Amino acid sequence: MRRMSAVLVIGIVVTGCTRQQPPTRASLPIVSTSSTTSAEVGPRRLVYGLSPGSVMTWNSEIVVRHELSVAVADGSALADGLEAAGIVDSTTEVTLEGVAETAVLATELVDVFTATSGFIAGTIGGEEFDRAFSSEEITALSNRRAGPPFQIDELGHIRVGKSGSPGAVGVEISGIAPLVAVGPPLTDVVIDVGDRWEVEVPGPLGSVLPLEVKVTGRDGAHLLLDVAGRVDPVVMVPIELAAGRPLLPGTADVTILDRLPSVASGTVSIESIELAADMRFNPGLGFVIDNRVTATVNASYQVSEPRGGGTAEIAELVEIDWTRFFDQTSRDGLEPVLARLIVDPTTLAFGPLAAIAGLGIVDLESTRLDGLMVPFAAVRPDIFAAIVPAQVGTEPPVAVISFLLDGEVRGDPAVAAGVATALSRADPTKDEVAGQPVNRIEQVDQQWTFWSTPTHMFLVVGEPGLTDPILARLMDSPKPYVWQSGDCLGFPFPDTGVPFAPFGELHLSHCEAIHSHEVIHVEELAAGPDAPYPGEEAMVDRADLRCGGRFDAIVGGLDRDTTIEMVTYLPNQAEWELGARYLGCMVYLGGPEGVVPERGRLTSAAADHPSDLRTGDCARGDVRVDCEDPHPAEIIGSADFPDGPGAAFPGSRPGTEFADSACEDLLGRYGAIPGSLSIVAVGRPVLPYEWSTGVRDFLCLAVAVGADGTAVSVTGSFRTEWTPVP
Repeated sequence: MRRMSAVLVIGIVVTGCTRQQPPTRASLPIVSTSSTTSAEVGPRRLVYGLSPGSVMTWNSEIVVRHELSVAVADGSALADGLEAAGIVDSTTEVTLEGVAETAVLATELVDVFTATSGFIAGTIGGEEFDRAFSSEEITALSNRRAGPPFQIDELGHIRVGKSGSPGAVGVEISGIAPLVAVGPPLTDVVIDVGDRWEVEVPGPLGSVLPLEVKVTGRDGAHLLLDVAGRVDPVVMVPIELAAGRPLLPGTADVTILDRLPSVASGTVSIESIELAADMRFNPGLGFVIDNRVTATVNASYQVSEPRGGGTAEIAELVEIDWTRFFDQTSRDGLEPVLARLIVDPTTLAFGPLAAIAGLGIVDLESTRLDGLMVPFAAVRPDIFAAIVPAQVGTEPPVAVISFLLDGEVRGDPAVAAGVATALSRADPTKDEVAGQPVNRIEQVDQQWTFWSTPTHMFLVVGEPGLTDPILARLMDSPKPYVWQSGDCLGFPFPDTGVPFAPFGELHLSHCEAIHSHEVIHVEELAAGPDAPYPGEEAMVDRADLRCGGRFDAIVGGLDRDTTIEMVTYLPNQAEWELGARYLGCMVYLGGPEGVVPERGRLTSAAADHPSDLRTGDCARGDVRVDCEDPHPAEIIGSADFPDGPGAAFPGSRPGTEFADSACEDLLGRYGAIPGSLSIVAVGRPVLPYEWSTGVRDFLCLAVAVGADGTAVSVTGSFRTEWTPVP
């Protein structure tokens, strides 16, 4: 559940002299990856001779060779599953030419390759290719989800393997993208022919690839570098597969490993990883100006069909040959490069369907899709960032539609019931599948079953009895991503579209790109699955104490003293009973018009954005605004708690009641002119962490409220002339 901790949030409910958050809705009235570098990490020089914000441009060519050898024994059931996953005997070579861009940031490099043309020879998705392709045709191949393990997104950027879980920023090719920075370890060291040093880069399956760099000669003013490294089986841990349980994002890297769990169990071994490179290093500029990198991965798989349908031995070879020639360095273009790292919503919507891939997913017939989707046109289509339909090849077929949730409903446990209610115009039937609550709509010859996670909603349509096993598989998927400390997010509607709970990769942004919010703390509450709900006041006090402390440590100072605002996340009772135990804190910069997008982190930024509201000021959040502009509150003074420095915190509810009562006395002396709406006094309560630092004073605000007790924005001052904003 999301809580705002600004001075005043438009939309709060005011009843008499008490203030409370809106109740959780029981029904609906109704983009890569990001950096998770800790917010405490300070900036440092990463690339020699280059300042953060630079963009290096390269002419580049990538050649990917992929070979699979599959030997199936003891039956054909496994062979069918492997074939459906695109794991068959094949040899494919893809050559792509284009432009590579390396964005230089404070603590890392980001690499993006944009394909302009290419040549494909071999098999992809059962189809033979042997011809040149335009960038548009290359992009179209990304939708096949079969063949060699690389993807090309809708912009034509090749992604060999996976981009990784949030935090694995950049498009890496077997972990070798950072090799542009293999210069000497220290900027003040003079190197010459014969010198050598060691670096490490990430390899597949969580391995670390040690590299030795040697200066082998000169080419005019340039130094010639030779780079080599190898990881053998002795340091690789075999991976146990479990059918239907996908591995964590990022573990597959450049291999087919991420496809196997959908159809097989068994053991995976990486036989060897090798990397070799020739580079030219410019000592004057301080970076590698061109290189040719060759990476090779050998893998073997001993797998079996979990129901005894056969065994198979698979050998895989992946070779990557990557050549880059430096073109230019620019201080422009950082934003477009970072924007390309945002994860595509359709990819996120499709992700959970991997859990049912072994059942034989086929494209949903367009006529049936239209029949299923038309009703959603009238039920808040804006809450869905992407919709991916599929059809499971049962007899008769079962339709499965994955909805990627967005906006204020992402994380709301009531979303599935709300959509089902809106579609059926009645209360849907509540049921359980694999211990999870679902909502059903009974049709004449089929059943519509709705189920949601914090990031997705699923609709499974089919004959009764056929849908539940498919739902059970979906429910066995990995848990949704929980935001981490240091994540930055760029919401398209940052004032109204902030999610209900802190889940999902949608809208994660690199922190050097323009974004709206930054996560400063996330933790899992230490309470078992059977622990009773502590109560809203206890939860709110704990969240404010924890988040206030992190705000002070990271942003600097107290939330009340700056226009940098804080949002806290904690489960309400409905979420708690479903097992949610998160606590999160997120900050943003507030301005007269709402959220102010920023580039970079808000670390130690409180002093740069002070809040100095005084009596008579009109305010939106902690920001002073012109009283002639729409605003929800006006400062009428301040008051103090009588408690001394050592007094215990009175609790949120008693503290709020005391503050509101004290402010009501101030309102009587403020000289507010009555109008068409009631004017009530609201105290900005002292939060638990503020109390622990000795704060006892608080601001008092005057707020106009409608007949339903909801705050209404006004123009003008309550002491002269004011008008409600329609």
